[in-house]
Amino acid sequence: MQPVPMFRPRDRWWLAAVVVAAVLPYLDSLQGAFVFDDFGLVTQNPYAGPGMPLLAWFTRPSTSGSLYRPLTMVSYGLNALLSPNPLSYHLMNVALHALAALAAFSLARSLLRSTPAAGVAALLFAVHPVHTEPVANIAGRSEVLAGLFSLLALACFARATDAAAGKRLWSVASLAAFAAGLLSKESAFATIALVALVSMWIERAHLLTVVRRALPYVALGVAFVALRWLAVGAVTLAEQPPFIDNPLAHVGLLARLATALVVLGDYGSVLAVPLRLSADDSFNQVPVVHSLADPRLVGTTAVILALALALGAARRRMPVLPFAGLFFVFAIALTSNVCFPIGTIKAERMLYLPSFSWCLACGWLLRRWTGRVLGTRALVVALLLLGLAARTWVRNADWRDSYTLFTKTVATSPGSARAHANAAAVHGAAGDLDFASDHFRAALEIYPEFGPALVGLARVSELRGARQDAIHWYSEAIRLDPANLEPYVRLGDLLLQAGDARRAEEVYHAGLARVPNHPLLLLGVASSLALQGDRSRANDFLARAEANPALPPDIARRAQVLRREIQGP
Repeated sequence: MQPVPMFRPRDRWWLAAVVVAAVLPYLDSLQGAFVFDDFGLVTQNPYAGPGMPLLAWFTRPSTSGSLYRPLTMVSYGLNALLSPNPLSYHLMNVALHALAALAAFSLARSLLRSTPAAGVAALLFAVHPVHTEPVANIAGRSEVLAGLFSLLALACFARATDAAAGKRLWSVASLAAFAAGLLSKESAFATIALVALVSMWIERAHLLTVVRRALPYVALGVAFVALRWLAVGAVTLAEQPPFIDNPLAHVGLLARLATALVVLGDYGSVLAVPLRLSADDSFNQVPVVHSLADPRLVGTTAVILALALALGAARRRMPVLPFAGLFFVFAIALTSNVCFPIGTIKAERMLYLPSFSWCLACGWLLRRWTGRVLGTRALVVALLLLGLAARTWVRNADWRDSYTLFTKTVATSPGSARAHANAAAVHGAAGDLDFASDHFRAALEIYPEFGPALVGLARVSELRGARQDAIHWYSEAIRLDPANLEPYVRLGDLLLQAGDARRAEEVYHAGLARVPNHPLLLLGVASSLALQGDRSRANDFLARAEANPALPPDIARRAQVLRREIQGP
């Protein structure tokens, strides 16, 4: 293949169009608040704040779990330093998406050898509605960063292969981008396989040449795995994800692979026709496949086999299409639950990088079908882009606040227990107790052991003044989800209000058996002992609670009130 010049003067119009297409559909996302995973990952995560020493970001997990995404945390820290307002976070997400679209244009241009075809591919990438979750949701930034740096690494690798001069500089830039992608999210590891694929496409190189070109990326990937292991203590997830988030981590290999295949079919469908978009596909929105006769598995397998045969037959006349198919497979492999279980069974954010394959194929097909993209049939391209951009704009509005998002999600994912529980929680907070009760019960019908739904139903009972019902549901929550400490605190407090200090003390002690120095449980024991007249032991437990160095102000005030009550007049 002949080298493609880096940029020509007329390319600036394509570059401007790609930036505009990436920014305009997301302008309404700038009004969004912190929602969903933003709280645990950003606002309540000390590793996402501006006070962290720079080295600490790279030597510790990025959350209390086993995530290791230091560069993403650094970006959140910069946002927090600039402004705690969610607007600054949304602005950065949109800016990063625009850069990713430009990287997609550069890579597509090297692959397709056609500026108009690459421009259409990049425009499709910029406006595709499947990107609303990673872009409009602040917590999705890791996907955008990993996708941006993976595309940039591949674009620089292609330039290093193409360029008449400066090959070493482009190679170094590619490796640096790959390293940044790995530090943004572990899924960027797929770049190694994509580098090999791009090398085979551009150079038509022999296998040994491909392996030689991929070796520096392999070495960098191994170094990242070692760094992650030192920081986290695990290569993948340190613990199995909860059943409700990913049941595939709790079933046999065949069931996992069969269900993952069905999910891949769903991903292909949403790329082609992005009508149903949902923020939550957890248990049991995607039921696990337990039989080879499952219609979903049979249908998906038939479609995938037919598509593979068609792409194989088209490899000479339309080689871009099988290349795009392989790009998708390599890009989605690590987050598909095929190689190993991940933290979720299915999520649209996983498609940020793999969606480039669909955009690349469509850009090439539209260029070939329309002849000159700026000719008479360009109207078709414009209508497609406008339709996708409009869908993105509408979808962004769902992420405006928790009430809107969870209300929409329970409608799009009625089989998800978490979707019902989240919708119930926001409606209950708004005073709609009937809606909250109905949907907490719906969540429990789907997943009877779902602790948050049991606690939510107990809270609704409290608000309705049904104390005995609340006691029943908190007791069920403790029985079915004993690791959750909130029901111990709430049930103990209810029993104290009912005058049953002895039983309340037993409940608090059951919680302390799990976390011995939990301040609220210690205060609960002190209160129950004081009501039973045992002031000496009450003082001991109160002192243990007050000894907590990070006692929140509201709990500290509660401890002071209790101390005055124990000491008496």
